This record gives sequence, C-alpha cells and structure tokens, in this order.
Amino acid sequence: MNRSERRHYNKIKGKDSKNRKTPEKVVVDKDKINLITSTLIGVAITVISCVLLCKSYYKMVELSFMIFIHFIILNAFVITGIILHKKKAKRLKTTIIFIVEYLILGYILLCTHTMTRYVVLSGNYESSLTLEEFKKGATLTVTSESLIDGVWSDDIAGTDGAKNETPQLKYDGVPGAKFYAIYMLDESANNWLHWREYEVKTTILRQGYENENCDYAGPNPPKGSGEHKYVVYVFALRDRPDSGYLGNFYEAGMGAEKYYEIDLDIAGKKRGNVISYGYLEGTYSQ
Repeated sequence: MNRSERRHYNKIKGKDSKNRKTPEKVVVDKDKINLITSTLIGVAITVISCVLLCKSYYKMVELSFMIFIHFIILNAFVITGIILHKKKAKRLKTTIIFIVEYLILGYILLCTHTMTRYVVLSGNYESSLTLEEFKKGATLTVTSESLIDGVWSDDIAGTDGAKNETPQLKYDGVPGAKFYAIYMLDESANNWLHWREYEVKTTILRQGYENENCDYAGPNPPKGSGEHKYVVYVFALRDRPDSGYLGNFYEAGMGAEKYYEIDLDIAGKKRGNVISYGYLEGTYSQ
C-alpha cells in the first residue's frame, strides 16, 4: 500500500470511529432501590406483625382492625419512599430518614400491641359464645357452704367488718386435669373480677383457702345499688394456658365465656385445654 492509499484508508477509518457509538454506562438509581427496599420491608414487617398478633391473641380482635392499622404503617413506608425518590435525596439523608421511620414504626407497633391487649382485657369485642350458651355447656358440679339460699355469706364479703375470706368450695375431680382455675365475677358490674386463683390441685377448698396464685377481694357492692350477682367459675385444665391467665384483678373486664375461649382453653397453641367447667352463682347486697 503506497502513501496516498494509506492516507485514504486512515481517513475512512477515522470517519468510522467517529460514527461508532460508545456503549452507555448503566446508571443505578439508588433512590429507586431505596423505594423498593422500603416498600418490601414495610410489607414484610406488616405480614410478620399480623401473624404474631394472630398467634398471640387468636380471636381477640377483629381482623379488619389489624388490617387497618397495618395498612397505615405500610402506606407510611411507601409514601416516604416516593418522597425521597422525587427529591433525589442524598444517600446519608435517605439513611437517616429511614432509621427515624423504622423507629416510628416500632413505636406504632408497640402502641398497636398495647391497644390490642387493652381491647381484649376490657372485653370490648365479640365472642363466638354468648354467656347463656357458655353456661349451658357446664358439666362440673360446684357446691359451697358459703352460699346459703342463693345468698353469699357475710364471711366472704369485702365490706367493713367482714372476714373477706375466700368461699368454701367443693367440686368433682376431673380425670386428666392437672389443676383447676377459679374465678369470681360480679356480673352485675361489668364482670368485675373479685377472685382469681389458679393451679389449684385440690377439689375441696376450706373457707379462706389461698394458694400462692390467689387474688381475692370479697363482694362489696356500693350501698344502695341493690343485689349484685356474684358467680364463681371453676375450670378443670390439662395444662397452663399459653396466655398465662388473663384479666386485671379487681377491675371490670371479660365475661367467663371469653376467659374460656381466648385464655384458658388454649395451651400449646391448641384448643381443648379446658376439660370441664362449672359455676355457682349467688347474690349479695348492702
């Protein structure tokens, strides 16, 4: 190839190199990744927390309530991610905002958990059983020398000058029962919890009997409020319930059917912990 031909060849080669496009570098949009990551984390935490609440409280709250709370949480993640994406926030700023957001989320979940427990213990939710249906299912015979002609003795009352002793009780032994749980509710005063004694291993309780797991405050209705109905429930249990004996002592709360359904009947995450139950009711007034 002579000099003129080489010059012509180089000229053509130079034009081709100018026309040839260099491949574009792939630019990773970190804000988009943050948006996707935030959304996925929000979904994961929503699902996990829902599952944990369901396992912890079973039918204590309606599913719609839980979905509503967690939908708000998920929206917070998505909206924050979108704002960050639109503003092209720097990586450090994005990280700080996400950390603050996760702390806020943790606080919301804690509040939700506390609110759920309050709703449950206050009894403000629907049970699959009515109290009348629950009482019809009683098979355990319970008697008491402290109940005379349908009226509770003054000895067990919590009024001034009374002994404030637990009632004498007798009930049948139940095969397979590891121990018994006893509750007294004032059903005339929003199921005020007067007596809770659990892991009882005897079937005959003298008046004033108390084990290490006993809380008792005898009948003490307000003067002039008329007769109050105090009902003693005895539950024969296979084992300790998973929830650990719910209810706030000496406060209004759940009815006996709810103690049975969401508390005492569940052990090892399975129903059937209550083998049998019975009740005894009487009145007291000042």
